[in-house]
Amino acid sequence: MKISTRILIIISFSLILLGGMLAWFFNQAIDKETNMFFSKYEKSLYEQKQAQLKDATKIAIAVMDKIYQDNIAKGATKEKITQEIKEKLSKAFYFEDNSGFIFITTEKAIMVFHPKLKFLEGKNLASSKDKNGVLFSQEMVKQAKKGGGFTNYLFAKKKGGEPKPKIAYTQEFKPYKWTVGTSVFVDNIEDEITILKKESEEGVRKELIFVLSASAISIILIILISTFLIKKYM
Repeated sequence: MKISTRILIIISFSLILLGGMLAWFFNQAIDKETNMFFSKYEKSLYEQKQAQLKDATKIAIAVMDKIYQDNIAKGATKEKITQEIKEKLSKAFYFEDNSGFIFITTEKAIMVFHPKLKFLEGKNLASSKDKNGVLFSQEMVKQAKKGGGFTNYLFAKKKGGEPKPKIAYTQEFKPYKWTVGTSVFVDNIEDEITILKKESEEGVRKELIFVLSASAISIILIILISTFLIKKYM
């Protein structure tokens, strides 16, 4: 085999290897950056939901406390104060689709107020648990007594439906030792992340194809130039 042919083979092999390595490193770097971005973005979305839940609950507590103080000063009964609180909170919906609402239970997890599921009022929910065994009503009471906190659990959006991830924030209304809170489904966050990941993967795939194509063209040009120079000068 001629020396010129050997040189050409070595150059060609080296360029192909280099191109493959660059493409691999490019793909690895993109994957790493993408995963870091989505991890931070998902965390940010959850934190936004948590902040909304916490703010809504604190506002509700403030409203309830105002009603309580005003009525206690007038010598009103607990029954009257409770009724006024219910009437006020029954109109307190938030989020763009009005899905957010305030609920109240006793320290024994007996439902005092629920604006959408009235049939639950008066029922003991202490034994309520999700498919993972989380006694979420008890956990909400526990978080409230700690000064306020979040509870993660699974709950069906409709009767007989598949349980979806949900998060609640609860805080104690000290005059009656009630647990006051609100909750929201967070499966939409997971759906949004999944869609964005698919779009990102498609974008990365196109970028990788472009890089590989550009590398292949460059390698072919270099090989042709090298062949020309070797034939001319050797």
